[in-house]
Amino acid sequence: TTSMATEARLFVNATLAALQPLVPLGNVDCDAGDVIECDAGGRVTHIDLHDRRLSGTLPPALCQWHPSLRSIDVSRNTILGVLPDSIGDCTLLEKLDVSENKLSGTLPPTLPLPLQQFLVADNNLVGTFRIDSAVRALSIVDVSGNTGIGGVLPAAALGQQGQLRELLLHECSFSGTLPSELAGATTLIDLQLHRNQLSGTLPSSWAALSSLATLRIDGNNGINGTVPMTWRTLKSLAVLDASDTSIGGSLPRWLVTDLSIIQLLLAGTDISGTLPRTFIDGEVEANSLVKLDVSRTALSGTLPPVKLLPSSLTTLELQDCNFSGTLPPALFGNDDDVAVVRVDRLRLYGNQFRGAVPQNLRITERCELQRAVGATNCFSCPPPTSLFPQSGSLCHVAPFDWCRDGVAVALRCSTSTASATMSNIVATAASITTAHTATAAATTATATMVGALAPSLPLQPSPTTTSTTTALVVVVVVVVVLLVGAAIAATLFLLHRKRRDERVLATTVGIPGSTGGTGGGSARRGSSRTTSGRRGAGGVVGGGSGAAGGGGGDSGGGSGG
Repeated sequence: TTSMATEARLFVNATLAALQPLVPLGNVDCDAGDVIECDAGGRVTHIDLHDRRLSGTLPPALCQWHPSLRSIDVSRNTILGVLPDSIGDCTLLEKLDVSENKLSGTLPPTLPLPLQQFLVADNNLVGTFRIDSAVRALSIVDVSGNTGIGGVLPAAALGQQGQLRELLLHECSFSGTLPSELAGATTLIDLQLHRNQLSGTLPSSWAALSSLATLRIDGNNGINGTVPMTWRTLKSLAVLDASDTSIGGSLPRWLVTDLSIIQLLLAGTDISGTLPRTFIDGEVEANSLVKLDVSRTALSGTLPPVKLLPSSLTTLELQDCNFSGTLPPALFGNDDDVAVVRVDRLRLYGNQFRGAVPQNLRITERCELQRAVGATNCFSCPPPTSLFPQSGSLCHVAPFDWCRDGVAVALRCSTSTASATMSNIVATAASITTAHTATAAATTATATMVGALAPSLPLQPSPTTTSTTTALVVVVVVVVVLLVGAAIAATLFLLHRKRRDERVLATTVGIPGSTGGTGGGSARRGSSRTTSGRRGAGGVVGGGSGAAGGGGGDSGGGSGG
């Protein structure tokens, strides 16, 4: 017994010396329960050195020093070097966790037969991933985050694992088709294959994965086809993420009614057709959706006119599709006489929605009706006043495109212009609309005149009527030019009056305007010149009689002031 205890102590000391731990080497033995565990005979069975800021390399003879080792956890450190091939010599090893280090090189050619947990995520490992057919006890496999590991998935060996619960192979460089052999691992709960280079269709045989709760295949652009009808048996499936793949076809209604889907993420796919009513209908008892993302797809048509959203729904992302029509009233509710969006995150920009938005709608940072550039929605004017708060804190959602009498009106709110109140913006929109109305009236009058003259014009003009026809055309052209000129003049007059009012308002409240900034600059530059009249003029235009314009004439020099 004494010999075994000495052997254990020597082994631990050598291991810790190689890893440069933060604990004194001489004080570590089998009584150090927070670092090692030993059996009754003093043989080391477990080493737990995770998250201890260790560096150095793993000892090459790790398992030769003590073959009774059952668990090694050195995760979340900065260990360098390679993963020793001698790991395969640990004939009793059940858990190996070296994730989140800086290991390089290839994976061991063989794994211990009793190995249950193989965790090597987030290192710099390269090569292929192979599993001996004799290894049958794996329950957790995590190779994710090693972009240098690729090749074809060891599907045959993985499909033979009768206890496999988690298979995490994402963010690597695996290629080839989605293997149907994985259907043999019927105990799988979490299958993550996203961000690889996989291709092919979704295997219908995966319907045998009756315990599957999470399936992520997003970021594999080569995956195509449609969702197999056989997957209706995946009653436990809660998360399905196929974003940024080439999956197409229409959305099956049974994804919501027959399964236990909580998150359905299909953004950036080739899905087309319309959005099934069951997806956002709170009156469907089976609907347990929390997050629905079908953005950047070819979905079109109007949103279902549901009366109630699912109570569980918190995120609804429908941006950059081809939706049209009005927004269903179920999107909005009332909270203390303030209209609110029923979901925590709502994205609708990049569509062709029309209609009104509640005037007292409370806009938050997570409610985006349109994006900053290229918005295509056209909601009815005036927009909710919450879009233009006095503080400008929510101006990140501007500009919005709104419509007044069917005409798009661009309303911009800048965070640097705190005086851009809602009344000023609406007044600007009104002036633009008035100008548009004048232009439309002129066009209508011209069309009426042409319509009145049209019956008197011969269908087949003869030489005797050519001069009369020419004269009438000239008169029509002159009238049109005069009317258009009048409309333009009216527009310029309204805009000029608007700018004048803004200057007066800026002078009254003491807000520095663009004119004042220029005037102050002119006065300062005038101090080195000889034309006193220009310096004085610059100072006077400085906005706010010198006080608000940055000094004006006071800083313009002696005679210039």
